[in-house]
Amino acid sequence: MKRKLLRNTLIIISLVPVVLFVAKFGGPSILKMYVRAGITQSHNQAIFSLAPEQAINKPEIENAYLSGLKHYRLPEIEISLPKDIRAVQGETTRTYYKKRPWRTGEAVAYILYEKPRFFMNLFPRLKKQGITSDQDFLSHTMSAKLDDIKTITDAFFVIMKGIFTPDLGDQKNLQMLSFSTSDKNGFISYNLNKSANYFDCNFFDHKGNFFKVYVKDITGSLDINKIFAIISTVKQKNG
Repeated sequence: MKRKLLRNTLIIISLVPVVLFVAKFGGPSILKMYVRAGITQSHNQAIFSLAPEQAINKPEIENAYLSGLKHYRLPEIEISLPKDIRAVQGETTRTYYKKRPWRTGEAVAYILYEKPRFFMNLFPRLKKQGITSDQDFLSHTMSAKLDDIKTITDAFFVIMKGIFTPDLGDQKNLQMLSFSTSDKNGFISYNLNKSANYFDCNFFDHKGNFFKVYVKDITGSLDINKIFAIISTVKQKNG
């Protein structure tokens, strides 16, 4: 996931002169067409017309459910998951990305962790557009819509949304929400269907650490309340 993000960042940078030309001489309509053409077919779906539909504040956590989870101590974070879901922390090694365990048929939770200011350090020029924090960056990314593109910045965040979004199944029942707890805040995109449930959780803790928890639930046993319980167990190791 890290390698994919950095690789696509370089692609975005290389396309900036073309995007500038399109935006200046073609206007918003041509800019939308240009971005649409650049989005891979696998992502040309509901996610690009979706923004957070509801905000959940301090969701109730089922303590009885937490007691049945398996606790993982990964290289940088800790998390508790159902026993049938394998935990994998994101790495940048070539071997890991060849295996891509989240794309197999097994139930898996793929976890990514980044230190505070990761996104702002990666894209410092966004400060000129009023994006001054990692939280601002994530909010603009999750709220980006293809049909709302009017500026280069709009186009940038739509592209980033595609980079950020893993496999969410057929997206027929795709939903997105924002949430906040006593120590975390962020967004969850999820798709619930008969074959499998998919959850893409992107959030920050109270220290500004960023976490991505992508869960592919092939048994269909998880719901949004159980995902909130899982998120409540996520923390920086020794943090």
